[in-house]
This record gives sequence, structure tokens and C-alpha cells, in this order.
Amino acid sequence: MKNELVGVSKAELSLPKCKLTENGMGLIVNENVTKDDLIGIGKTLKIIEGANQFWIGDWINSNWGKYEHGKYEEAEKLGYEKETIRKDAWVAGKIKSVLRRTEKPKFYTHPH
Repeated sequence: MKNELVGVSKAELSLPKCKLTENGMGLIVNENVTKDDLIGIGKTLKIIEGANQFWIGDWINSNWGKYEHGKYEEAEKLGYEKETIRKDAWVAGKIKSVLRRTEKPKFYTHPH
């Protein structure tokens, strides 16, 4: 399925029975979903909501040094705001232990 999101199962992320709209700003849920499917989709979306800034920070802090272009410049080409991802990277770098990354407080309440 084009643009299919990949479910939350251990270290994987997916939204079965869903696909993104062409521009990525909408979610289309298949008509043949069960109530349990809908609950699972909601749980996955909640995880994404609470973790995406940490994930962006982890991505920026990953192995960019081995590539020619700078990580912030490449991220800007993808549409990220430089100052926002700098903050995401800083916070993710300061809170490296995923055990310290909790749903509450949210990312934006961590000092940066």
C-alpha cells in the first residue's frame, strides 16, 4: 500500500489498515477495521504524538558525521526549521536514556 505507515510492535512502528494521503497530512483508515483496530491505531498515534520530537532529535544526533553535507542543512531541505531541530537534538542528547523519556512531562517541558 503506497504511503503505508509502518505498527508499534517492540521497536517497529506501523498503522495497519491505514495509509497516508498524498501530501502526508491526512490518514485514511480502511473501512473494514474493527473496534480493536481503531483502538490500536489510536494508541500508536498517541505514541507518535508524545515521542516525535525525541525521534527527530535522535535522528539529527545519529551518524551524520560520515556524510558530506551538514545535518541541519539536509533537514532544512526536508522542511524542518533549523532552530526547532537544534532544540530537539539538544534535548534528545541530554536525555539519552529512553527510560527517562516519559509521556509526562512531554518533550517541550524538558529543559532546553
